[in-house]
Amino acid sequence: MILITARMRGLVPVLLSALLMLCLTPSAVQADPPAYWRGNVSGWVFAPAIVSGGVVGHLGWADTAVITGNNIAIVWFQRESNGTWTTWGWKSGDFCKAVDALRTSLSQPTLWAEDDDILTKLSECAPVTSAEPPTALASGLFIDDPILEAVSASEDPVQFVAALADFGWASAPTISAILAQQTLTNTGVPCDADSSVSWTADQLILRMTYESETVMFGSSTVSATLACTMLCSGCWSTTTYTAWGAWVFVGSATSPVGVLTCTYSRTRTKTRTWTGATFWSCAACPGPTVTTQTQTRVVRPVPAAAGCSPPA
Repeated sequence: MILITARMRGLVPVLLSALLMLCLTPSAVQADPPAYWRGNVSGWVFAPAIVSGGVVGHLGWADTAVITGNNIAIVWFQRESNGTWTTWGWKSGDFCKAVDALRTSLSQPTLWAEDDDILTKLSECAPVTSAEPPTALASGLFIDDPILEAVSASEDPVQFVAALADFGWASAPTISAILAQQTLTNTGVPCDADSSVSWTADQLILRMTYESETVMFGSSTVSATLACTMLCSGCWSTTTYTAWGAWVFVGSATSPVGVLTCTYSRTRTKTRTWTGATFWSCAACPGPTVTTQTQTRVVRPVPAAAGCSPPA
């Protein structure tokens, strides 16, 4: 167990703020997309990477509101083949490059292909023209950071990297402070009544793995004891869809060689509702969100003289 000393007590609110915002958001739907889970940690969103029916890592990205200067904005917790975990980040802060690098290194070109949140973020950044592999992190900083030696020699590396993040250094707000608290042991810390002073990087990673695997597969490779499942377990979301509406004619065009192209569209409503209470603070979950989805279909009747008619 990692105990907070008198020197470190000033950082307890920083660590607690990471916990107060942890919200677990799985989604069980009828057909598409599949069930998924979200971890929210003080301005950070974490999505598990699923390969061959198991969690192989967690991709985290920070809200722009918590980023200052050259702060690390994207991190990756990787599950190694021997079961241990390593931590990584991207110096550019480019979300598309991070996803591209992970799809390549994991040999999973369709990783997160049905994840609404990640697809939305991918649509907001430029196409990747040059690859950028992640850089390893040590004590929450890039392993080649020249200031890392000073952090290691510091009497309080946790407060050191937290201050660096505040000043806009290449340090991840909140996350680097948690990573600097200990070297990953990959064994976790059993829960007790005073978990607020013993939460570690192990606990953060193992808890996210336990919850995401349990949500998506019904069980986890992480034991409940090590995952620290006390208190409120999080916000759970269910996504439902209305039936697709009727096809609506959008327009048509005839090519110079006489090929008729007819375009139709239809819509349905997607509703995401929440139950439960936020992890740690037991606050109310978000209200429902309702979005409209549109599907477009192109029909080329043969022969063209048959004219346009809605898709079957």
